[in-house]
Amino acid sequence: MCGGRDHHRGDYTPQQRADLDVVLAFNRRMSDAINEGLDVLATEEFLDPDPVRYMWVDEGQGRIPLVIAEAHELLDRAVHIDGHQRRGMRRIEGSSHAARPSIATAADGARLTSWIEWIPGQGDVVRARYESTGGGLSRQEAVSGSVADVFRPTSVITSDGVPWVCYGQSNAGQVGVWATALASDGWSEPLLVSTSEHPSFNQEVVAHADGSLELCWQGRQKDRFGIFSRSHLDGVWGPTTMVSAGVEANVWDPSIATCADGSAAFAWSEYRDGAYRVVVRRRDAAGRLQEPRDITSGNDYALHPNLAVTADQQLWCAFDVSSLTGHGGSGPTKLRPTAEVGADLEVVDGMRHGGDSIPPELQPHVTASIRVVAICRDGVHEPPGELAPRLNVVPSGLPKLVASHDGGLAVAYRLHRRLPLMTYYWEVATQVLTADGWQPPSTFSGTDGTLEEVSIAACAGGAVIAAQTDGRLQTALEWTEGFGGRECPYLLEHQGSVVWHGIHGVGTVVTSEISTAGPVPVVDATLGGAPGVTHIHSDERLESRRWLGDTARERYVARVGDRDYTLYWGDLHRHSLVSRCSAGDEPSLEDFYRYAWDVCEYDFWAVTDHSENSSDYQWWTIQKMADLFHVHDRFVPLYGFEWTSADTGHQN
Repeated sequence: MCGGRDHHRGDYTPQQRADLDVVLAFNRRMSDAINEGLDVLATEEFLDPDPVRYMWVDEGQGRIPLVIAEAHELLDRAVHIDGHQRRGMRRIEGSSHAARPSIATAADGARLTSWIEWIPGQGDVVRARYESTGGGLSRQEAVSGSVADVFRPTSVITSDGVPWVCYGQSNAGQVGVWATALASDGWSEPLLVSTSEHPSFNQEVVAHADGSLELCWQGRQKDRFGIFSRSHLDGVWGPTTMVSAGVEANVWDPSIATCADGSAAFAWSEYRDGAYRVVVRRRDAAGRLQEPRDITSGNDYALHPNLAVTADQQLWCAFDVSSLTGHGGSGPTKLRPTAEVGADLEVVDGMRHGGDSIPPELQPHVTASIRVVAICRDGVHEPPGELAPRLNVVPSGLPKLVASHDGGLAVAYRLHRRLPLMTYYWEVATQVLTADGWQPPSTFSGTDGTLEEVSIAACAGGAVIAAQTDGRLQTALEWTEGFGGRECPYLLEHQGSVVWHGIHGVGTVVTSEISTAGPVPVVDATLGGAPGVTHIHSDERLESRRWLGDTARERYVARVGDRDYTLYWGDLHRHSLVSRCSAGDEPSLEDFYRYAWDVCEYDFWAVTDHSENSSDYQWWTIQKMADLFHVHDRFVPLYGFEWTSADTGHQN
């Protein structure tokens, strides 16, 4: 009879049992070191990707005890990260299958938290928890109507105290942005607000000083995406404006911030000339859009911009910079032009040598950093200090800014933790900007989960954060399933279920508060009067996509008899960071779809994450993301998974 995750320990050889005990004991020590605030980066880098990256399927080649002993020696020398603080979180009751929390606050102290709540076997709803000033009124309920596929809610409270929740939702296969508001008689009937084509999603929402609400979102226009905006005032939604009008490139990741004079700023990530750039566009108080302005340059990918305006009306932008070498982050290919047949296969552009236990294609070649800049007329300025010092933010940190009531600025992001046995997870970190630059980070125990953005909002004395945790660390510290490459021996009991025994659980919403450090200094004072730079330039990525160039590519069409046949391109086997066959170096599901659309120029695409290391919820999410990006005659995602067995091999 199926016993859950721990089928095989009784079947292991004595050596396998001993190796497993050695690894699990080390993982517990590593977890304790993280909670003590020790610098474990050198230990992580030693363990990933070689030589024990694949030892959970017994590819340690008898070296596991020696490698773990060396890792212990590195951990013995670990020191505390200067100034680092370790904090805890509080759980929100009733969030038992939760994802994507968003938190908003009002000047009087009211709070609104919304999140996706998954109902197993049925679908999603958006739940919201509203707490009025002083805790007088507290209500928590589903606000999105019937069960459906829903996406990434955003919370806001207007300047006159009205709570709103906006979210993406699928209706008859068409995804749009919906909105609902809380009145004295309860939450209003959800209303479809977006007016662009499917899919319309990825919305952000802000409150203006005049009591109005402004929503911006990413929506499709023919074969690419644009950024759109729409405002609500006095009970009426106004006309839709295309904020990215005049931009020919594909755009993602909208962000919006408002200024005291009624003007606003927008940001997005734009795919152009083989790279992603962060672009900012201002709109003056009269509603006139200014010319878009690049704030990044180079060959690396600048992604996930987020805007904030501090009390001195300075505009700030946070974003990720990722260097993904090769084919959309998937590694260089050994496919060669026919003229190169017979050439040395060990010499491949952009490919490193293999490791002790894994081939070169599976070695991660990804670096990432977080940047925060002040955007001024003369350029962009970076405050002194280091963001994410001695911390790993691969493949991205998804930074979020908040301008605090005391005139300060803080950033929240995700950091990547990696242990042996393919144990990886992401935690929350925050940093505060002071007159001397960035303070050292605070990291938060109890936030172990997947790579999912943090939400942050201003509150009295600082800021409040909300995040999802799925408890995967504790599960991983007890994990034995799959050691030695075995799968569940009781597959028939699962009645054909695609996924089972996942180490990644469903989530709970957790919150915490941080203190800020008062007004940020004016930019010139922060930087000692140094002039700004035109762009943040990053150019580390090695390009191995031979088809990239300035010449427009045409589809190959062949005529046979009286019929035309078109050649379409795609990929039917690709892993995201869901799969435990890497150490979480692969992109998130959302970013993988953008790379498939933009970088690889695919017509069809399948994410085939490992079913034996996944969960029912993740399988639901994989299907939901495929449906989100399904655009007839443009991009066709397919449902997919990999079922790996020591007896029958890898089945996709």
